[in-house]
Amino acid sequence: IKLRDRDRILLTDLVGRYRLATREVIHRKLFSAQSMDAVKSVLGRLTGGGERAYLTARPLVGKEVYYQLTAFGCRQLGFPEEWAKPLGPQALITHFAVMVWCQAEDAKRQLFLRDEWGKEFPEMKNHFHPYVLIEHAGQALLTRLKVDMGGDGARLVQTCEEFIHQASRREFLKDLVIQRLYAVAVLTSEETKAKRVRELLATAKLPVRIDVHVVPELGKVVTRTAGDEVEADGN
Repeated sequence: IKLRDRDRILLTDLVGRYRLATREVIHRKLFSAQSMDAVKSVLGRLTGGGERAYLTARPLVGKEVYYQLTAFGCRQLGFPEEWAKPLGPQALITHFAVMVWCQAEDAKRQLFLRDEWGKEFPEMKNHFHPYVLIEHAGQALLTRLKVDMGGDGARLVQTCEEFIHQASRREFLKDLVIQRLYAVAVLTSEETKAKRVRELLATAKLPVRIDVHVVPELGKVVTRTAGDEVEADGN
């Protein structure tokens, strides 16, 4: 398969960076002026190369699928070959939530890859976590991501507190905390959960900015993976 410029963006900046992508996100970010048929045509070409296919489709919810790099695609594009393996339930929830949130319409968010993190913050190269840079009030906030895996609101707030405590023990991140250039973003599927977490955060009065975002599409994935786990326990 001969890759075109847009193919490379799709494969590296979407599927590769976020470990997966859906047709809807690919359409919105790269094919907004074209029909969904154009997306299906490109994905058909990238999944249709046999052993030299760059992408593979895996079940998401119902008839929906998500796309991952194949082992061949990982080797060709410089990503770890293990990223071609099917995602487990928790990994699927995490990567899906981060991908949808970062690639929301008009959003300017980009997840750090491990090598980018090491180059940008060499002091922290051995302490890699899901981080994005977010501009707020003219400043770039280094923002750690927390995806809601179904715990209660108090547990999410406790996790935010743990993130801040961990950052305060690292010299480089400690300076960002003091300067209020460190932040946390919580991603959840439920507006009621988001409201509860915001209320708890208001009373906790933590020393950094913490935003709670609702990713509605996440709900169906959480429900599906919970069903898979119940079925597996039954077997």
